[in-house]
Amino acid sequence: MDTGRCGLWCLVHLQRSLLYSGTLYSLYDYRLFWLFEMEKNDCNPDGWLTANFEPEAVVVGGGDTPNHPLMRKWLEHHPRLVCCDGTANQWQDSWQEPWQIVGDGDSIAPAVHEKYKDIITIYPEQETNDQTKAIHFIHEKAPDIRRIAIIGSTGKREDHTLGNISLLLEYQKLGLEVRMYTNHGVFIPCCDTTTLHCPKDTAVSIFNFTATHLSSEKLAYPIYDFTNWWQGTLNQTLADDFTIHAQGCYLVYLAYSNQKERE
Repeated sequence: MDTGRCGLWCLVHLQRSLLYSGTLYSLYDYRLFWLFEMEKNDCNPDGWLTANFEPEAVVVGGGDTPNHPLMRKWLEHHPRLVCCDGTANQWQDSWQEPWQIVGDGDSIAPAVHEKYKDIITIYPEQETNDQTKAIHFIHEKAPDIRRIAIIGSTGKREDHTLGNISLLLEYQKLGLEVRMYTNHGVFIPCCDTTTLHCPKDTAVSIFNFTATHLSSEKLAYPIYDFTNWWQGTLNQTLADDFTIHAQGCYLVYLAYSNQKERE
């Protein structure tokens, strides 16, 4: 916080302590709220990530440990953490207790299985992976949940990472709003014309699956009917929102606002 804002903050506190009635109190209470919001936004440049998407459940995979502040907040406080079974072996003490543990049961350590036996759901079939089993569990057992964040599902084996990312489009077909958050950005499955909100100059990549008639508004480079994934990478937003026009499905990747500072 700069010197001017710091002085104004102190003035607000002083005058709130002396004045407790009428319009003047309301005025200073509003100014305090405004300053708090400014400070909060300064400390959280990626606040846009949940401005239009607050997950009702969070699926935790067994890839790289989530290290972005938003994901750490979910792990420490979200009431509905659905853990893919092997991930329970590395569950950290600082994280919230899992709401459910879901998978084929082939990778849970005996001691962990005993500890969490009352919240473990086993799907023995091998046609789907643990991430998909977790999504299906939520869809079947908690149909009121529509918005789901997936974290910890990238990193380690690249074939698993590609498979996990591509499955987002399958989950969208279930009528779910699902996003995958990595340590570097977020994947959002989209179909047809879509408008997304993020800060100006955000790095954007678009991966085409079935879409045709692709065009865009407020992106630095024009898009077209991509036939290879690399063709839609490394674009950039020109405003705090952008629109993709299309018929069909595609994936959008948005890099976090301060990603350059992290690298």
